[in-house]
Amino acid sequence: MAEKIKKEKVKSEKTKKESSNKISKWFKECKSEIKKVIWPDKKQVINNTLAVIFMVLISVVFISILDVGFYQPIKFLLEKF
Repeated sequence: MAEKIKKEKVKSEKTKKESSNKISKWFKECKSEIKKVIWPDKKQVINNTLAVIFMVLISVVFISILDVGFYQPIKFLLEKF
């Protein structure tokens, strides 16, 4: 009985070591992958930001035109009937 408890304790300690090794390995791999990332410079960030703002403004104008375009006929129909 005591041997069985000792074996289980040894197994649980091995499992803990393996899991801590896996966790440390994961963090090491994450760190190495982050080092591989090519971060954009300031000019690229500004250009991308301006492109996003421009596309958002175009979307706002397009959706506003659709909104007015659908609202007017519905308003006309509701006033008539």
